[in-house]
Amino acid sequence: MIPALVLGCIYFPMALLAVAMKDTALAANPLIVVPAIFKAPLEYLLTVVLLALVMGIRALGEPLIHSIFPRGILTHNVNKLLAFAGATAVWTLMEVYLLAVNMRVLGLLYLSKKHKLGWFDH
Repeated sequence: MIPALVLGCIYFPMALLAVAMKDTALAANPLIVVPAIFKAPLEYLLTVVLLALVMGIRALGEPLIHSIFPRGILTHNVNKLLAFAGATAVWTLMEVYLLAVNMRVLGLLYLSKKHKLGWFDH
């Protein structure tokens, strides 16, 4: 289970980038994705690590909010309920922002290595 998770985390960003750039789900084919990973291995490894860090930060939000507000929505105090709802809303907006950061990082990878990837050399 763990090796499949690790391989999926390595494979998914480049597959997502390929699908986004080629505008077809067929671009997630390993015959396209794996060679692209090996054409820029160090840059891609750095991108994967950065994406993992951003996703790790994203995953910390809910446990942090629940440690501050242990009763969550079941509290009997209206002030705590509103603070919990506000914190949840702010963190949800932060999650959307962090996902946009991930997409930006993938876009920068493509921009810097588009000639090496050679996806649109016609």
